[in-house]
This record gives sequence, structure tokens and C-alpha cells, in this order.
Amino acid sequence: MLTFDVARDWVDRWDRQQEGYLPEREERFTALIDAVEAGTGRPDPLVVDLGCGPGSLAARLLDRLPQATVVAVDTDPVLLSLGRARYGGRDGLRFVDLDLRVPGWTAGLGLDRPTPP
Repeated sequence: MLTFDVARDWVDRWDRQQEGYLPEREERFTALIDAVEAGTGRPDPLVVDLGCGPGSLAARLLDRLPQATVVAVDTDPVLLSLGRARYGGRDGLRFVDLDLRVPGWTAGLGLDRPTPP
């Protein structure tokens, strides 16, 4: 079984590796979360993170918006395992294994949150 400590180390390595491909990655995360916060206008937005990898963006969203609900979607079993082991205990975060190429994939999101008045 993948432990929290091992997953944390691998996710940290993943984040460092991704910085090489996406310069200023943290600034991009910040800008994206700013847009979510401004665009929803509520402290508890529902966010679907498509292609979530090990949950790097999802974790940052919850750090900034702790009342949010994040559905983190990917199809890579290794990245999903890392994300679940590293962040799976966080309130408001759910990892889902879905292939976006399959018609009807949205049914697997389990989005049943009521719309506020």
C-alpha cells in the first residue's frame, strides 16, 4: 500500500518536474484560483479538475477555498493512487477515475449538489 509519506515525496517530485515544462506554474495556479474565486462569487464553489494528475491544483484550491468541493478527474492509475494517498483524506476532495474520451463520462462525476436559490 502506498503510504502518505511516500506519496508526498513523489508528488513533490512531480511538482518540481512539472515546473520544468510549465514555467511559473505556481503563478498559473494562483491566477486560475483567482478566477474561480471571482467567477463563482461564493466561498464554497464546486470545481471539476479535469486531468488532475496527482491533485496538485485540487490541493491548492482547497488551501485557498477550504469550503470548496473539488472533483479531481484523471484516468492514470498511478497518478490517481498518488493523489489519493497524498490528499485523499481532505474534506471536499474526491478523486474519480474517468476517461474523458468515453461518451457519457460526465455521469460518473456524481454531481448532485443542489443549486442555491
